[in-house]
Amino acid sequence: MTDRRRRFALRLALELGYANVDGMLREMTAEQFDEWIAYFQIEPFGITAHDAEWAHWKAIYTNAHLRKGKRAIKPEKFLMFKEQRLDASGYFEEDEPWQKSET
Repeated sequence: MTDRRRRFALRLALELGYANVDGMLREMTAEQFDEWIAYFQIEPFGITAHDAEWAHWKAIYTNAHLRKGKRAIKPEKFLMFKEQRLDASGYFEEDEPWQKSET
């Protein structure tokens, strides 16, 4: 398992309330784990989702206090975890083995 997949497994265990990440992984198939990854890429949860929510609130507050004529600041500027974009597509690289199609 790659470090990225292990990190996601730890995040998923935290979200689902498992203290034993290896026990959680034994309870699910590889297909189910991949499905959780796909779901996370569509609808991030945990710290990634909270980071996006706070970025939006910070942008709203900042933009409400800008001087006239100043360009609005996008929420992405306020993300704490830049490598984990709002849609989480940056969290997993496309060259991960589970994303390659079999021919």
